[in-house]
Amino acid sequence: MWVTLVSGNAVACRRTALPEIPPGDAAVADTARGIIERVGADPLTSLVLRSTARGAIALIADDSVALGAARGLEVVITAAPPPRGGNTWRVHRFEVRAADGIAAMDGQLEREQSRWRLRRADGTLVPLPVVPASVAALVGARIYWVGPTDRAPVAYGVLRR
Repeated sequence: MWVTLVSGNAVACRRTALPEIPPGDAAVADTARGIIERVGADPLTSLVLRSTARGAIALIADDSVALGAARGLEVVITAAPPPRGGNTWRVHRFEVRAADGIAAMDGQLEREQSRWRLRRADGTLVPLPVVPASVAALVGARIYWVGPTDRAPVAYGVLRR
């Protein structure tokens, strides 16, 4: 796998190969929180996590992780940190935490009879008493919900259909 390296706030044009790390290897897992951004110019763009604690972290992920759909959102990633001297993390999963400073969460939208809920990654079920028709059309999709869950969302979006 080839990625564009990021150092601080600058994107280097140098490309390097990353070693493959098994996604289930907890010994190499770490977390970071920040905002997902796409940097660079087509066709050499890459995803970066802008973290106040760690600076800019270059990210790679399989398509199944759907990280690109979280662009502009504040997330917590679980990833394999880079080998010594590197700055590119292999993301295994992420959770949405905020959008434009408003608390948010993500999960799979479910409906059971007339009850709506969001199934979080940890299996927790969050009831959603007010679901707009535009959100109701997304049953089964992984979505993010911005704002309190006892009313219609301030904003929402699809992370993976």
